[in-house]
Formats: sequence, structure tokens, C-alpha cells
Amino acid sequence: MPTVEFPTIRVSASRPGADPSIMAATVAAPLERRLGEIPGVTEITRPVRRQHHITIQFDLNRGIDGAARDVQAALNAALTDLPAICRPCPTMRKSIHRRPRS
Repeated sequence: MPTVEFPTIRVSASRPGADPSIMAATVAAPLERRLGEIPGVTEITRPVRRQHHITIQFDLNRGIDGAARDVQAALNAALTDLPAICRPCPTMRKSIHRRPRS
């Protein structure tokens, strides 16, 4: 079966001392709101823990570099929505998610 490569970006943010429900309300929700506005996003997933990771998957027509620029712009826009304790700023990492074609 051939594999399909989806452009994927993982965003990490933390809020020291916050429990998962506080992370969800004060970090995850504002970030996901901004990230969800990016064209070509097909999926956003996240487990909520003290260290927060959001995985954003884009459609096959989206280039990873353009997606990364849009994610960085969304993160910059989200800074005004995040508590100051979330510093340093959220970070991101590009990758390609390989999945068998169904």
C-alpha cells in the first residue's frame, strides 16, 4: 500500500504549575482558536498535560514551509491571548506524517 505524506507541525507551550484543566482553558483554547483559522488545516489534536503539545496536520496540497509560516503568524497573534506566565513563547517543529493511503 502506498503511503501519503501529510505536512504536520507540532506546537509546544507550557504554563509552570498549571493543572490540565487550567492548561486547556488558558493555553490550549487560545492557541487552537488561532491555529484553526489557518487555511488547509485538516486536523488539530492535543493531549492536555502540564506541557502542552498541539499537532496540526495540513492537507496534501499544502507545503510544509508555507504552513510553518502561517503557524508562526498564528502563534504571534495568540501571544496577546496567553497568560504572561506562558513565556517563553510557544515553539513549533515541522515534520511529515506518513500514513498508508486508504
